[in-house]
Amino acid sequence: MGEEDSQGTFALWYRKKNDEDGDLSNKFYGRGLAEITNAIADRDDLRVRDIVKLQVKECQGATKAREYWSDLNGGEDVVKETTISSWQGSISRDGFTYDGRSFYVEVDSHRHARASPSSLRELLTYIDPGPLLTKKGTVAKRQPKSHPDPPAHYYQAQCIHYGLHPYEQRPVAKKHLLAAFESGNGTIAVPEHIQALGREMRAEYEVANANAIAQEKAGAQETRKKKRGVERLRQREEADGMVKEFR
Repeated sequence: MGEEDSQGTFALWYRKKNDEDGDLSNKFYGRGLAEITNAIADRDDLRVRDIVKLQVKECQGATKAREYWSDLNGGEDVVKETTISSWQGSISRDGFTYDGRSFYVEVDSHRHARASPSSLRELLTYIDPGPLLTKKGTVAKRQPKSHPDPPAHYYQAQCIHYGLHPYEQRPVAKKHLLAAFESGNGTIAVPEHIQALGREMRAEYEVANANAIAQEKAGAQETRKKKRGVERLRQREEADGMVKEFR
């Protein structure tokens, strides 16, 4: 069977399948309809039709897979926009770090954000009420949970946040923090230079993060462009190979 006849057979079979599903496409059959119809009817061409059917089925399956993958890639930008919203990592300066979510101090690999004055004062002024007693005055078997007192590195970090010397011993750090509350009429303030540093680092982070996201998206788009080029080339090669099968 010649190249023109084989291609015609391919087209006729495909369109006849569409006709069976209700798509009347006789007008698109092209030239040589009678000759092609006779060729298909010939039992000697049954094998050709089986091959064509298999090729089309595989092609359709590959197309659906590519369409599905294309849909996934279409949502890739949205996914990346969420997952790389803090792509920059973090910015550190003068003992403070900002990572897009928290402005913190790191002490011995422990990260601590600044505690609010109220929560910090509650920790500093807590008085242990002693064990719970029974009506007879004996210590009850069941005791309430003990009041959690953060470790020394927590109070050291709070000293840094509030502009005090970074005392390493917990009792000493708590003593100076409480003294800062007393001198501040029951509250404690963050020094202006630390507040200014926080604002500067946040602004710097936003700029660096926006640039990092833009570079990542540009790189992702370039990668997808190359993949699409490779995929188009592969599709052309597959199409050429299918045509050569019937020469």
